[in-house]
Amino acid sequence: MTPEFVVFTDGGGLGKTILSTAVVASISAHYPKSKIIVLTGHPDVYDGNPKVYRVFDPNAVQYFYSDYIKDKDFVFLQSEPYTHWKYLRQEMHLIEAWCDQIGVPCVTKKPEIFVKQSDKRSIEQYMKIQGIDKEALVLMQWCGGIVPKEDNAVLGTQLNEAMHKRSIPKHIAQEIADALKHQGRQVVSLQHQHQEPLDGVATIFDRFGLIAALIDSCKTFVGIDSFMQHAAAALDKSGTVLWGATNSDVLGYEMHSNLTRGAVCAEPKCHRPNSFLLDKTGSGQSWSCPYSEPCLDFVAKDVVEDVLQTKPKSKKK
Repeated sequence: MTPEFVVFTDGGGLGKTILSTAVVASISAHYPKSKIIVLTGHPDVYDGNPKVYRVFDPNAVQYFYSDYIKDKDFVFLQSEPYTHWKYLRQEMHLIEAWCDQIGVPCVTKKPEIFVKQSDKRSIEQYMKIQGIDKEALVLMQWCGGIVPKEDNAVLGTQLNEAMHKRSIPKHIAQEIADALKHQGRQVVSLQHQHQEPLDGVATIFDRFGLIAALIDSCKTFVGIDSFMQHAAAALDKSGTVLWGATNSDVLGYEMHSNLTRGAVCAEPKCHRPNSFLLDKTGSGQSWSCPYSEPCLDFVAKDVVEDVLQTKPKSKKK
């Protein structure tokens, strides 16, 4: 059966949407003659994607039922890959688990992003105005997860604690940035305006097209398990990714240099607190690491050495 329309929804944040582009590539291979329609909260991730017929924000779907569902030959693909048992057991990459759930063979684990020429020109102009040398530019993402809707440090801390242990401590991020600058690199931090800035480090967060063009323009990057590592993989830009409680085997890419602190606690890569199957204490509070989060206690000197080498392979630091 070849349906006229294949409707796919990703249901997640920016990083998950970027991941979903690899799933859509497999959907396109499985339904080569169908028109693929994507429902996503981050439609700009799919700008210019030739595999997609239409992209909609779930909050702006006027006449969607009449145009694509009612009396139409369609398939609706919706699932939650974070609940796949092989992913939860850390035996299958999330992209493969997602494809398995919706019943299509996985043909690639590489996301796809298509950067517009106009965005490239805008970033070239931005770098020229800021005096940024492309060969010296190192992008940095040290914090991720849910962004607070207001400039509130306490709220930001609470939201971060409710997520996987992914963001590295600010003082370590500061040490990494300072050490990179000492080596002649120009550091720009990708982070929301409501996330706490690093001292002496430029920050930027704009619409996704411009951010993708900036990632495409950098020499390399140092990041965490968040959207930048997925976008960089899509753009064939290798860099250094610092992993805490999550696992690069099921959420990362071999092209990057994936650093972990090794077996520094009794539960390495514990995947807690799980943002989908929430892990709470008896009093209802979010789970808190009993080992003081040693998996995030990276040594700045070792990280900077790895960033400057930019040799993609998984290893411990």
